[in-house]
Amino acid sequence: MIQLIAFIYGIVVLITGRFSLGKGRAAVGTPARIAGLVLVVTPILGFALGMMLAAMNVGLPQVAFLGLDLVMLVGSLAVAFMIASKAVKAQESGAGDGVYGAPPMA
Repeated sequence: MIQLIAFIYGIVVLITGRFSLGKGRAAVGTPARIAGLVLVVTPILGFALGMMLAAMNVGLPQVAFLGLDLVMLVGSLAVAFMIASKAVKAQESGAGDGVYGAPPMA
């Protein structure tokens, strides 16, 4: 259920280009869309990995698949929030010309 919410939020972020971090802070533009892409791709990769492991008939119990899913969800949320918070810090410090990672124009 949480993975579905993260997937939908990732689609919204991809469309709007705004990743909200709370307290009025939000990453905008390309970094936000990259964070949204991480949230969208993770359930797809998790499904593919689960299908691959099931097809290989490794003999893993159902709990192992649940654990794999949980680790991928927590990892993707952590990566998305790290990308967004790094972008917010760069935007707040005035680094660049408003474009993430770009040098200031003279």
